[in-house]
Amino acid sequence: DEAKTPIKQDTKKGKLRFYPYNINWNYGLLPQTWEDPAHANEDCGGVMGDNDPVDVVEIGSTTMEMGGVYPVKPVGVYAMIDDGELDWKVIAISTADPKADSINDVEDVEREFPGELEKIKIWFRDYKTPDGKPQNAYGYDDKCLNKEFTMNVIKETNEFYNLLKSGARANSEELSLAMNLDAQPRSFRVLSCICPVASLISVAIMLLTWVTVDTYCVVTKVHSHLAVSTG
Repeated sequence: DEAKTPIKQDTKKGKLRFYPYNINWNYGLLPQTWEDPAHANEDCGGVMGDNDPVDVVEIGSTTMEMGGVYPVKPVGVYAMIDDGELDWKVIAISTADPKADSINDVEDVEREFPGELEKIKIWFRDYKTPDGKPQNAYGYDDKCLNKEFTMNVIKETNEFYNLLKSGARANSEELSLAMNLDAQPRSFRVLSCICPVASLISVAIMLLTWVTVDTYCVVTKVHSHLAVSTG
């Protein structure tokens, strides 16, 4: 990790990483959350956290600004298992979206955006397969879990974050703990660009202070309305 957690394109073995096809949602993270790689989720076969903040898929109609911080309503979550690690995917909608008042739980998403949850699940399941890698898996019978479950995931991962930040949990991963953004854990920060092949973004942990109970997200990747159905 780097100081001040910059938003930048990820690399692997010295090469820039890219998604094989377009992403059709705004994609980012929840500040002040951390998926602890030393914590086993027994409901998902004992897999550990992936050492990242919690990811967010924002399903609203507006293309957000990369690096922007937006208030969102979390309404569901997938327990994705990627390379043997637990990688939560929170489903949320911007509080400014015209449909935000109509969407309060996972069943509302299916009513207002028919088939969208299945598209999200398939995109994240398959996006590595063009590179010859296996499909990702999901816990909890592949279901998108409800809002109550989602809020418990956010609460738990915020507690992991606070333990790391306070020093109660050893920083054995040598993460940068510099405070650099005044945003809430339940917010959405955008980390993405509109392009035919969306670049993978290295998402460092946003070590911030929980100020309110509002939810905000940092956007790392933004969708293109011209694309066919992402991550």
